[in-house]
Amino acid sequence: MNGSPHRTYAVRTLGCQMNAHDSERMAGLLEADGLVRAGSDAEADVIVFNTCAVRENADNRLYGNLGHLKDQVARQTYTPPALAQVACMLRGWEQTP
Repeated sequence: MNGSPHRTYAVRTLGCQMNAHDSERMAGLLEADGLVRAGSDAEADVIVFNTCAVRENADNRLYGNLGHLKDQVARQTYTPPALAQVACMLRGWEQTP
């Protein structure tokens, strides 16, 4: 947790312009549920990765972000954030044999 009386969130958009629009909508839903936008990933209780299967480097960027977060959490003594991945990259994984 971040020490704030309110749960906080961060949304990371990795993909197309439609993802950017969807990320803003998700942020609005999180705020309607009482969460407050965090100043950084390190301050977030929840981090949402909005990914895209169409953009070539979105998957590499996702893995890079996750690796960075893993390193940050390893150096800290706080509870790691909850992570969520949403959007069309997941649909591509469903079709993988």
